[in-house]
Amino acid sequence: MSDLLSILAERHRAVVSVTLTLDKQVRAEINRLEGELLDVRRDDERLNRTPEAPALAERIVALRDSARTITFRFSELARTEWETLIRAHPPLPDHKAAGAEWNADTFPPALFAASCVGWETSDGRSGDGMTLAEAEAWWAGGDGPGFGDARKLWQGALAAQGDASEVPKAEIATAVLHGSAPSSTTPPPEASPTASS
Repeated sequence: MSDLLSILAERHRAVVSVTLTLDKQVRAEINRLEGELLDVRRDDERLNRTPEAPALAERIVALRDSARTITFRFSELARTEWETLIRAHPPLPDHKAAGAEWNADTFPPALFAASCVGWETSDGRSGDGMTLAEAEAWWAGGDGPGFGDARKLWQGALAAQGDASEVPKAEIATAVLHGSAPSSTTPPPEASPTASS
């Protein structure tokens, strides 16, 4: 093997993790309480009272920590695997008219099955991947994902395929080192898939 090929062989495929909440009621309650927390915090400051916000914040964190979740890990496919998958799911005429490169009904579950390298639930159950039959049944079934979860899974599986091999800019770390760090009052969006390697 040439030096170049041996160096390129060291590259690790991108892996993107996507976490879904299994407890929709807990998620709704957390969202409700977070809205309430903003009001309580504002009242704590305005009324100069014994702060009530910390107790409510602790309740929210406890709810978050108790929520049942499942985390999927999607891996980058080799270019030939990606192209074969697209060819196996050509767009229907209406998909093509909308500018799609693939069949919007069959390609997502096929991508999930091809790129899912594992999953784990918050209660410790885990698996090595997802079969095409599992992905198709979940995607099309009545117990399938709602729009938000479907979009989150789709974005994660797709993000693993489009992750360029470049060194991240580390903009926040650079800003911290130069004394101009962004505010930490705005948390990163929870719905964003997280990349790992």
